[in-house]
Amino acid sequence: MKQLPDGWSEFPLGSRVTFGRGAGIPRSALNPHGDSPCVHYGELFTEYGPVITEVESRTNSSGVQVRSRRGDVLMPMSDVTPSGLATASAVNVDEVAIGSDILLIRPGDGLSGPYLAHWIRANRDAVLSRVTGSTVYHLGPRALEALQVSAPDDVAEQARVARTLSDFDDLVDEL
Repeated sequence: MKQLPDGWSEFPLGSRVTFGRGAGIPRSALNPHGDSPCVHYGELFTEYGPVITEVESRTNSSGVQVRSRRGDVLMPMSDVTPSGLATASAVNVDEVAIGSDILLIRPGDGLSGPYLAHWIRANRDAVLSRVTGSTVYHLGPRALEALQVSAPDDVAEQARVARTLSDFDDLVDEL
């Protein structure tokens, strides 16, 4: 086991989160005048970084089956290349409709969603080692349950780490 700083722990991801899946919202259901913010599967690759503060797309709420809570982490569940599956984005907006083929990871007490999204992106190799498939690659809840995550024990410290990393990402984007 690797040496962790004082005040940090390592734990299996499945011990601190619940998993869910998005549903519905094909590309044809995206509507710029829709009444509900939504995240479509493809946008996780192209539109969003580790933290979603503003949702790009909208849909009409009829038929929406899965909605986010602030702090949920979203990941694509399949792709034609495995590398995109280590993409994670924490939603910092409540009640966002979540499209199909999106893994929803809901952190419990003691785990910050933005921290987890940054951790997943920073630990790509550990995540990608759990991908299955050969033509289309998949990553689901069972594959991630035992993933060993390290984090500060203090959720406020996790939030500070995530904010610092997001600030750094913003600075890099500006430059």
